[in-house]
Amino acid sequence: MTRPDAPPTMDAPTPSAATVPDAQLPEHGPRARRASTLALGALACLVSLGVGVALGRVGGSAPTPVSAPAPASAASGERVRVRLDPSLAQRAQIRVERVRATRISAALQLGGSVDFDATRTAEVGARISGRVTGIRVRPGDVVRAGEALAEVESAQLGEGIAQYFSAQARLIAARQTLARETSLMSQQLTTAQALDEARANAHALQAEARGAEARLLAMGLSPGELPSMQGGGSVRRVTLRAPIAGEVLSRQGVVGQSVEPTTTLLRIGDMSELWVLLDVFERDLARVHDGDRAEIVCETWPGRVFHGVVEHIDPVVDPSTRTARVRVEVANEASLLRPGQFVTARLMPQGEAVREAPTVPRAALLQLEGRPAVFVATGRDEYEPRLLELGAGDGDRVEVVRGVAAGDDVVVEGGFALKSELQR
Repeated sequence: MTRPDAPPTMDAPTPSAATVPDAQLPEHGPRARRASTLALGALACLVSLGVGVALGRVGGSAPTPVSAPAPASAASGERVRVRLDPSLAQRAQIRVERVRATRISAALQLGGSVDFDATRTAEVGARISGRVTGIRVRPGDVVRAGEALAEVESAQLGEGIAQYFSAQARLIAARQTLARETSLMSQQLTTAQALDEARANAHALQAEARGAEARLLAMGLSPGELPSMQGGGSVRRVTLRAPIAGEVLSRQGVVGQSVEPTTTLLRIGDMSELWVLLDVFERDLARVHDGDRAEIVCETWPGRVFHGVVEHIDPVVDPSTRTARVRVEVANEASLLRPGQFVTARLMPQGEAVREAPTVPRAALLQLEGRPAVFVATGRDEYEPRLLELGAGDGDRVEVVRGVAAGDDVVVEGGFALKSELQR
C-alpha cells in the first residue's frame, strides 16, 4: 500500500485540493480525503508496474556469473559451471585427460602395515631367578639356532644340582640292594617279599632321579651340561641359547642385572618372511579368500612390488571401523621390508575376470558434497563439476560407474583451483 505522502509520478500527476473546486467534490471531510488518497496511490503502483515490465522487455537478461557457489545436486538436475580467466587458468596449470575405456581387474586397494611373522620371533630370558653374568650378542647380530647368547648364575640352580646328586646316589644304592636280593633269592637265602621291596624301591628312586634331571633341564641346562657324580657340583650357571635362527632385534638386559623367569633379556626375529596386515571393509569381505594374490608397494621403495598370498581372514569385524583384519604372507629375502612400515596392497580376488570399463586417474578425484567428483572441461576455460559413482580400482586408475563417460575431458591437474573458485 502506498503511503499517503508518496511523491507523485510523472505519468499521472496527483491533483491537489487547491486545483479542484469544492463544488466538484462529492464530500468534504476526513473519510473522503482518505478514499481519494488510496485511489491515487493504487493508480501510481499500476503505472510503476507497467514501466518495470517495459524496462524488462527492453533491458535484456542479467550477466552470467563467473562461478557457482556449489555443485548442483542430483535431485535438482541443474548444471553448474566454473569459468576461469585464461590467465588464472594458466597459473593453475590445469591439464585435462580424456576418459577412455581400459582393461581393469577387480582389485581391492587396501592400506595396511608390515609386522613380524609371529611364528618366526622369540623372546629369550632365564627360566630361573638369578643374576646376569654375561651377554654375548648385540642388536643387529645374526645368530643360529642353539647359539649361546648369555649366562645367568643362580642359587636355585645349585639347589637343583644338589637334589639331582642326592637322587642319583640313592638310586645307585637301591640298584645294588636289588642286585644283592636277586642273588640271594637264587640261593634261596631271602624271601620273595624282600626281593619285591628292593625292586619297588629301585623303581621309585629311578623315577625320583629322572625328576631331578628334568628339573635341571627345565632350568635351562642342556643334556650335555648335566653334571656327573664324578665331576661334582661345578655347574653354577645356565647358558641362554637362541631358540630360532634370526637377527637380534633388541637387548633389554645388562651384566649384573637380577632376573626372574618372566624377564626378557633378548628378542630374536627371522625377517625372511613377514606379515602384511590389511583392513578390509565388511562390504568387500565376501570377495576375499585364502590364497588370493596380493601386490605390496611402499614409499620406501618406489616402483618395487612385493608379492604375497592371503593366509588368514579374521572372523571378527571391528565394530568401530567396520573392518576385518586380513593377513598376507610376504617373502622378504632381501630384508627390504621392515616391520612397522605402512604399505598399500592390491588384492586380486580369485575368479573375477578382467574387463574393459571407463576409468579416470586417481589424481583427478576430488571431494565435493562428501562424494568423489571430477571437473569436466565443457568449453574454452569452462569446467563443470560432476559427482561420481566409482567402481573397482586398478593401480593409479579407478573405474567410473556413473558421472562421466568415455570421451569426456576431465581435469587431472589443477582441480583444487577450480574447487576453490567453485566454493567462493
